Amino acid sequence: MYCPNCNKEYDGKFCSDCGAKLIASPTANGANLNLGDANAISGGVHLKDSHNTLNVDNSVHNIQNVNTTVNNITQIAAQKTEMEILQERKLLFLNACRRACEDMTLDQDDVNKLDEYRLEIGLDEKTADEIIQHVKDTALKSIVKTELDALSKVLLKQFNGNLKKNRVSALEKQLEYVEAMAKKYANEEVQYKFYLALATLRSDQCVKRYEDLQGENYWQTFWSYFAYLKEGKPQEAESLLIDMDKYAGYPTDNTIALGGAGALVKGNDDEAQAYLGEMTGDYTPMLQRFVESIYLVSGLKTEEDLGGEADDCYYYLTHLYGREPQPQPLSKTKDEMPTKVVDVIPVSYYVAINGQPYGPCDMTQLSQLKEQSTLTPDTYVWHEGMQNWEFAKERDDLTSLFDEKQKQKIEGNFFSGIEIPVNMLDMLILEGDSDFITSAKKMWNLGYNEAQALKDLCEEYYKKHKKWPDGHVTEFREIPVEEVPNNLLDVLVVKGYFSFVSAVKEKWNLASKEADKLEKLCRDYYREKQHWPDGHITEVPEIRDIPIEDVPEDLLDMIILQESLWSFTIAAQERLNLNTDEIFNLYHKCISYYEKHKKWPNGHITPIRTIPIEDIPNELLDLVITDSSEFENKVKEKWNLSERETEDLYDSCKEYYKVNKKWPDGHVTIKRVVRIEDIPNDILDMLIKDGFSSFSLELNKRMNVPISEVVELAYECDRYYEKNGHWPDGHVTDFKIKK
Repeated sequence: MYCPNCNKEYDGKFCSDCGAKLIASPTANGANLNLGDANAISGGVHLKDSHNTLNVDNSVHNIQNVNTTVNNITQIAAQKTEMEILQERKLLFLNACRRACEDMTLDQDDVNKLDEYRLEIGLDEKTADEIIQHVKDTALKSIVKTELDALSKVLLKQFNGNLKKNRVSALEKQLEYVEAMAKKYANEEVQYKFYLALATLRSDQCVKRYEDLQGENYWQTFWSYFAYLKEGKPQEAESLLIDMDKYAGYPTDNTIALGGAGALVKGNDDEAQAYLGEMTGDYTPMLQRFVESIYLVSGLKTEEDLGGEADDCYYYLTHLYGREPQPQPLSKTKDEMPTKVVDVIPVSYYVAINGQPYGPCDMTQLSQLKEQSTLTPDTYVWHEGMQNWEFAKERDDLTSLFDEKQKQKIEGNFFSGIEIPVNMLDMLILEGDSDFITSAKKMWNLGYNEAQALKDLCEEYYKKHKKWPDGHVTEFREIPVEEVPNNLLDVLVVKGYFSFVSAVKEKWNLASKEADKLEKLCRDYYREKQHWPDGHITEVPEIRDIPIEDVPEDLLDMIILQESLWSFTIAAQERLNLNTDEIFNLYHKCISYYEKHKKWPNGHITPIRTIPIEDIPNELLDLVITDSSEFENKVKEKWNLSERETEDLYDSCKEYYKVNKKWPDGHVTIKRVVRIEDIPNDILDMLIKDGFSSFSLELNKRMNVPISEVVELAYECDRYYEKNGHWPDGHVTDFKIKK
């Protein structure tokens, strides 16, 4: 079997280097390459994705040994369309270009030989030039590696551990370093984990990155699908689902699973189950936990089915779906429904609300229920003469309730009756979401979710009309690259985004988004031209090589004990006056040295303390099960442990309880059960109006519910309100912003 990414032969179904699905091996004669494989490898006109590494087997100047001749092409021409022949010639010429560029150079001799080969296979000059330029852009300008160095392996291991344990604050700190790894390495796992975290933790940045790079690689496109959903852009998300086909070598089940998960995120369980019914089990192995989370949320599998592996799905459950496995759906048969009927208005439909039939209701009352979000397309309805309960969306006479387009809703209820000052509207366009949301919360006493909804309404209006309701247009300044002094342009290359943006903001008094736009213009210009408008080329200072012997012992210990490049970076900047690249290289060198020698150059060994489980009080051990964050905080304080010592202790305690089902003295932790009915309405309102964080903190503060239980309870409450449109006592949260 053959890997189209690595251009090598492998055994099995998947490439052992990059994880891509293997395809049938091309024949020895390139002209006899199956056209389906040719198109799959090339993606049609698409030549090479940045996640593919340049890895060819032949020498640079061995172009003439390509096993294809004009005669070969002529013999099969009669059996193929003109487009098929062109696609095959493109692929043959692309492979020749890659062989010529194996040493990362393309001299005139290479170009001449490629031109001879172009004439030999009958490819037009314009198409050949485009292919050569593409290979230059994607291969010669950056040497991308797949094998991680020792430091990167350590960082990836830490990052994976934090993903598994859902440690959001730690992931946020590590994200910039994983991003640096993603730029440096075309490693599939690095790309997968980076874009997973970016899409779930910073969905707006993930969307912006995708729109800037237009599908940099497979995993960027894959996880950007969820980022678009989180940003409330389902149509753009669906276009990405279609775009998945352009990447060769990945199992079809990947895309099917993606569509199924997206359906669950959108609350369409029927569509999700239709997707899952198409799966064969042939997906990329890295997606194992992701696929299992889909089955958990859809209710097709339970945690018991997965055994101890269910915990590994926690990050996906939390950040993709915001919920745990769905309860069994309401029975569709009338006989199985509760028989009590509330007689309100003697007409038409009964609606299933909180497991009870409500009605009968005429269209006016159904519209009111729909406006209250009590009646949704997936709510069960029934009237006399129907044999079974059906979804509202399945009834032709009710479809008009759900056919309104979102933009019509926005125009009909513009800004929910709130008159927003022009300076705040300008703030949204010029400064971004955060400042607008903060001001809106304060000015109109809104919860975070309400302010977010108001922001969405404003953005959608301005995007459509290019002006505000009173005709005002926000002035957005754009500075040409040619007007930026070379010293500032040098700052962008040498010191990076933050230093450059800060400098241009100060020079021209730019708003945040104006500065961001200028930074992108400059970055793209230099990336394409490799020089600035006046011909100036930024000189990048040489990176100093710092000897390990010059690093104080406490900083060396920090590398091992804190397991955090972030902590080491701050300390090294303050005490050794190093820049980021120098710190990164020094950290890498130290990790490699200690892994190899198990001690530092002066013989010092970093001490790692362990606390026997028998010495830990039961009240702390209970926290391992009920509140992992609180456990780590308390043991760190009690024994003055480092990050690594704390995490090692938590892992050992959790594994002990998982195996033994009790603690060393026989004590068993009992998890407290809190029902939705026990939670005051003002706290429940917080979940809808202000979001998960405020709800969790208030529940923890007022009802002493551990954070780990708060997470589960929040999802349960959210599901309840989404399904019923009210709380158990009938209370409906007053959400001020009506979309």
